[in-house]
This record gives sequence, structure tokens and C-alpha cells, in this order.
Amino acid sequence: MSVLQKTDLRLPKLNEDDIRRYSKEMNEPEWLLESRLKSFELFRKLQPEISPLFQKYADLSGVSLDSYEYLRTSRKSSVTPTFEELGNPNFVVQAGGNVLRVPQELLEKGVIIETIQEALERHQELFKRVFLNKVVKSESDKFAAFANALFDTGVFVYVPRNTTLEEPISLVYLTDRTNSAMVSHTIIYLEPNSFAAVVEEGYSISKDTGKPLVSVLTDIQLEDASRLAFSSFNGFSKDVRSFSNKKARVGRDSTMNWTFAYMGSAFTRGRLENIMAGQGGSADDIEVLFGDGDQRFDMASDITFVSTNSTGAVYVKAALKDSARALSRGVVKITENAKKSSAFLSIHSMLLSRNAVADAIPTLEIDNNDVKATHSAAVEQIDEEKVFYLGTKGLDEETSKRLIILAFFEKAVERIPSPSLRMKIRSLVEHKWRGSVGEPPKVEEDIFEWALQFGKVSPISDIFGTHYKYRTTVEKK
Repeated sequence: MSVLQKTDLRLPKLNEDDIRRYSKEMNEPEWLLESRLKSFELFRKLQPEISPLFQKYADLSGVSLDSYEYLRTSRKSSVTPTFEELGNPNFVVQAGGNVLRVPQELLEKGVIIETIQEALERHQELFKRVFLNKVVKSESDKFAAFANALFDTGVFVYVPRNTTLEEPISLVYLTDRTNSAMVSHTIIYLEPNSFAAVVEEGYSISKDTGKPLVSVLTDIQLEDASRLAFSSFNGFSKDVRSFSNKKARVGRDSTMNWTFAYMGSAFTRGRLENIMAGQGGSADDIEVLFGDGDQRFDMASDITFVSTNSTGAVYVKAALKDSARALSRGVVKITENAKKSSAFLSIHSMLLSRNAVADAIPTLEIDNNDVKATHSAAVEQIDEEKVFYLGTKGLDEETSKRLIILAFFEKAVERIPSPSLRMKIRSLVEHKWRGSVGEPPKVEEDIFEWALQFGKVSPISDIFGTHYKYRTTVEKK
């Protein structure tokens, strides 16, 4: 079952004069203004879905961009950070403003963690070089152009050569106003042989009803032999409209690790791409999606290989309850010069009710004969026979289904290198199963160990493991 294209999107009530006025008030350089104006023009021209292959799936019904205030010159945060995660010494809070805390020892090493406005004032030449070489191009997507044109908050992260950040950087997005809009731009640049970890989280703290808008663009550039671990958790309330565009350029012998947990928002549209630009680079993308009610998800995760001997993998697990809908798609593109490349793309969805809808669409585009590429896709209802099997072991139906879901997600979660992130995602799944979003409470590990052990001794550890009819492998040598 597929959703026909719906593109009646109402655009922001802005024009080029508004952008010029904002840029002048913020004392932005001319090159940045030109970038904004070009992006705004593309935003107005581009279709919500550019690819002809997927245009019929585009569905923006109920999403409007015309009722928000954009390009605010005064952004004071009305939020006092209270979440336990903000005990981390390196964090940025964005809720109508920015709060930064950066340890002195990092500053002495040359690490830069600043708002974009601060970076323009203090390190303009460095920021200009990185910004103009960005990988998230406005012409690639309508909502990338939207964020490139209208961002009024953001963060610049720069890690110099041979530097390792021992603690992760936390980026926390908080919606705190009815019908508020947050358009943010994050730029991360790692010099050769450096390492950093970034944890991005989104929460809603206002009890007011409305339809807040969050649009986050993340541009990552990894130089040779650098490593970045980026984790993103969507815990927004179910009145939020969320847009995300993320792209990384992976250099020679560099490593990019992504971890995503999509639990919140009424509507979530995510675009992710890894550009394997350097020989020997690797990228790993693990995504967990759990929807209920009438939540909608439109997700795309792509890998493009342009250099030799690179590896890339995408693992997507989606579970849907009630009337939730999800489109999960991905494209692996291996160019003519990207010989000896290896790619894997897996999209598996489980439907927990008759009204839930999922589309899983993996695609391979291969232009040379010396590669390995595999894709796997499946959409299936929860197996009532397995629920019955667990019932014979003394478990009630609710617990049985919860165990099946935990085991289903575990095939992706177990690949996450960080034990703390694995437990956090398991907690998010457990919290979501109980019908809540946002910051999950601490839960006992017993239920997860139970699910893991159950997965080892029964055939449901991977519900799609034996469904070879869904598996396609292309191997050319």
C-alpha cells in the first residue's frame, strides 16, 4: 500500500527583502547572504520530492510552513537545562537560543564549539572555508534549501588535527512555545586523525497545544583518518513537525558512525547520506523507528561511493502500531571509479496492527563490475504463532508482544558500539511501548536480557532471517 503524492504545501510568508534585512541586522558577510538568497530561490522552485522514483510517495498533508515566525534576530532561551544528560561538560542547548559550555582544556587544544554567529565573529576565514565546502547542497532537497536559507541558530564544531574529545558533545533541541519554529544549522569539521562523539536530542517541554516546527540541517566533513560517532534521538511530543537533513563526506581511512532513534513528532521527514569520498573509508548507519497513533515518517538513507575500497552499511528497523505510517527507503550508488567497494542496505518493518502502513524500498545503482552490494527489505505483520508460543511459556499477550518487539529491534541495536547508547535505545523502545515519548525513565535491564536470551534460543531472534525471497544480492567481480 502506497501513499499518493500530496504537495499542497503552504510556504513561509517571506521574500528576499526579509532575508536581506535579517542578514544586515546580524552583520553577516556578503558571501553568506548570497548563499541564503540562492537557497531561498531553490526552496521555492524545488518539488518536495525531487526523485521521480519516489514522487508518488510524497505526502505533506497537514504540514504547513506559513504560520511561523522565521529569522528572529533576538533569540533568548526561556529554558533552564534540567535533563540529566546536560551534566555533560560539553553541551549546546537550542530552544529559541543557544547556551554553550566548553571546558577550558578543550579551548587550549584549539577545539571550537561555538554558535554560528560567534564563529563568524571570531573565526570567519576558517568558518567560510568549511561553509563554502559543505556537503548538504541546497539543490539536493527542498527542505535542505529551506534550512540553508532560513536558519537563525546553529553550531560550529571544529576539532583540530590529532585531537581526541574524551566526552561527547550534546546538542539538545527544546520546543518551548506554541507554533514556534526552530531552524538550525550544525556544521562539524574534523581535521586528520581526530575523534569526536556528538549526541543530538530533541524534546518538548511545553504543555501548550500547537504545531511547533523543527528543522535541523547537519553538515559533516571528515578529513583523513578521522572518526565521528553521531547519535540522534527524536523525543519530541506528537504535535511537532520535524525535518532533518544530514550528510557526511567521509575521507580516506575515516569512519562515520550514525545511530538514530525516531520515536516522537507527529510528522518526521529525514534525509541522510554518506559520501564515501576517500579510499578505505567506512560508514555505518543504524536506525530504529517506532510509531503509534497517527504518526507519519518519511525517511531516506543513502550511501554514495566515489572512491575505492570503502565500506558502507545501513540497518533500518521500523515497528508501527495503530494507524502509524512509514516510508523507509535507501539508495546505494557505486560510481564507476569506486572499485572494491562493499555496501549493505537493510530495511525491515513490522506491523503491529491492521491499520499500520509501511513501505520499504531499497535501491542499488552500480556502475562498475568490481564491487559487493547487498540489499534486504521486508514488511510483515507480527506473527501470532510466536505470540502463542510465548503464551505456552506462561507469558501474557502484552508481554509476549513486547518481547517480540525488543528482539526485533535487537538485531540493529546490538551493532551499536557504545553500551550506554544500546541501553538508551532499549529504554526508548520500552518507553514508547508504554505509550510515551520524551525522556525515558531508567528501566531494569532484566527485560532486555530476557529478550536477548529468548532471541538466542528461539526462531524469532530475527523475524526476517529466513525470508530469502526478500533478499537480493549483487556481487560482481
